[in-house]
Amino acid sequence: MVVLPAIRIPQFPASALARKPESFIPTFRTVTKRTPSYPELYMLQIIIMLAAGALGFVLARNFVRRRLRFVDAVHSPMAPIVAGTVAAVLAWPAVFLPLITLPTALVFGIGTGFGTASGSRALRHEGDHRRLAP
Repeated sequence: MVVLPAIRIPQFPASALARKPESFIPTFRTVTKRTPSYPELYMLQIIIMLAAGALGFVLARNFVRRRLRFVDAVHSPMAPIVAGTVAAVLAWPAVFLPLITLPTALVFGIGTGFGTASGSRALRHEGDHRRLAP
């Protein structure tokens, strides 16, 4: 008579076989979960960007027309480029604020450059009929 060795099958309670949630899965999924897209947020950023460009233009134009009226260097071709570059560099730290992006700082600098050029042009054309006698 041949005796076969018995294969022992472990008996687990039903509660042990139930799937338990693992602690790392929810944490991992919240890190990699996509954030929902907000079209209103993008529209607000665009409005802020356009307002920054318009504000830079108006401030630079008024500053050139009022304060730099008698400064000859403002009429050089490099003045708008220098003013726009300086304004963009000075506005760059604002990028760390929410809703203000790098294109906002760049548009502010571009608006400042165009405002400087416009103010200089306005002074040249305004001075044609109101020029003081030398």
